[in-house]
Amino acid sequence: TLGVAVVAASDVIRAIPLDDDVRVPFGKAHTAARATLVEHDGLGLLVGALRTLLGQADAVPSLAVTISRLAVRSEFCQQIVDAGGAAAAMEAMGLHTTSTNVQQSCCSLVKAVAGNDNVKNQLAACGAMEAVV
Repeated sequence: TLGVAVVAASDVIRAIPLDDDVRVPFGKAHTAARATLVEHDGLGLLVGALRTLLGQADAVPSLAVTISRLAVRSEFCQQIVDAGGAAAAMEAMGLHTTSTNVQQSCCSLVKAVAGNDNVKNQLAACGAMEAVV
């Protein structure tokens, strides 16, 4: 199904920016995240997939965690919010109130993008605090 394919692709995208090579003194997580988000429109694709699959509690956690892992720079946090990623996460939390996986992953997404002060204000204004609590 579409959800299974999207989850598998999301898992691969999430692995790309990991700094797991201990042989190098400085990793390239930010470069890999930038390439994924900017050069390949990964953000638009991931947020679009999250919105499309909001009703599937098995797909939402993977997408939310992947998007949160790409929030490695302040401007990426802002782009995620502007693209509707945080709003989609809060909507998923409302749809799947009994799914701990959805609640945890979407809270992680909201926390990750809140690293930007402007985004914190936007999240507070759109009801993120109420959604999390």
